[in-house]
Amino acid sequence: MPLINYNIQPDFVECMRDVQSETIAEDSFYVNVEPSAYEVDEYHVKVKLKEGVLVFDAGAGNSFEQIGPRTFEARLGSHHCKFQTAHTNCSSPAELGSPDFTSVDAFQGNDTRLYAIGNTAGEVSVHGSQREQIQVLRGHKAEITDVKFFPSGQVILSSSMDMQLKIWSVSDGSNPRTLKGHKGPVTASAIVDRGRNVLSCSRDGTVKLWECGSGEAIHTFTRRSNRADAMNAMVLLEHTAATREQRYLEFGTAGKIVLAGHDSGTISCHDLYSKDQLLELPNQFMSTCASLASTSQCSTPSSQSPFFLYAGYANGVLAQWDLRMPNKAVDSISWNQGSSVTALHFQSWRLFASSDLDSSAVFHINADSGAIQSPTFLVSQETKISAYATLGDQRETLAVGSGGLCAVY
Repeated sequence: MPLINYNIQPDFVECMRDVQSETIAEDSFYVNVEPSAYEVDEYHVKVKLKEGVLVFDAGAGNSFEQIGPRTFEARLGSHHCKFQTAHTNCSSPAELGSPDFTSVDAFQGNDTRLYAIGNTAGEVSVHGSQREQIQVLRGHKAEITDVKFFPSGQVILSSSMDMQLKIWSVSDGSNPRTLKGHKGPVTASAIVDRGRNVLSCSRDGTVKLWECGSGEAIHTFTRRSNRADAMNAMVLLEHTAATREQRYLEFGTAGKIVLAGHDSGTISCHDLYSKDQLLELPNQFMSTCASLASTSQCSTPSSQSPFFLYAGYANGVLAQWDLRMPNKAVDSISWNQGSSVTALHFQSWRLFASSDLDSSAVFHINADSGAIQSPTFLVSQETKISAYATLGDQRETLAVGSGGLCAVY
């Protein structure tokens, strides 16, 4: 099913404020309807003040209105769309040549809120609850591809295009371990249980299971039918209760599976404890699998509690999979056809997604069927959102991206 993309003038809220404050009597902004990457229909919305209330004029038969504190709705001909602005904009003014943000993670403790941001210069910056910078972690030689807090919040794992992962102390910025062994850029990482083991996937076609104390890779997973099939994304899931005994140098691997998205478009699935490849989701959409997200890290693939996986592809397809029926995707939409779905993030039955065309949206997910429902498009100052992280009690989402974008939705 094709999805029409919508864009709104990034500073439209400023237009509204100028009119509301009577700085100017009337202003206007655009809303673009984009049926494809090569087709744009532009609409103009006029805004003025009438008896102290903002009034919008989107043209004959059209409408634009504010339906929530940060949510807006437009009806333009046969088109209907919603937009959401950021709750808080933490972005710093981008200087010429300054690095873009590529990855983010957040930690919430009893009295502590931290977040870590990776960038294209190979740095990880750590910030406190007031957005103050606590540490800048330097040591990677290329772009940061992923950052993860350990459950304690005192340690960070970073992965990079330089083929390495690094373990960092939040308190003093030291780097006690560097994990080496991949032969290609590391594209994603995951913390296993309490963090004595971690996972990484790479463009070399492998997922590696590491033991942090020794810094050794204790197992390497590959796709059975193509060991060199490059990996772009990974998710770690708990699918059964952990009842088996621990193995040497393994802590909390029982009951968990790891899924990886490949260049071929295939998604491979391995049991972290037995090391067996359980299944492969086929290359149904004939395109590279670029991003992955799941409904829950504690979902159980059964008829009572279905397990859903979401995959973004380089040709713009966003697909819903059910591991109980792995032969074919349950559903799919085509978004910005030909433009990759570069980032996915699942949170409280909402799926945040980014496209290579600097478009981002949040899709509401049906809690019973897992179906992808109509999107609300995120207003992000004409910058690309590269990554998302859950904040606090799951109500807020932190987004980072190009041009120093850092915003809370």
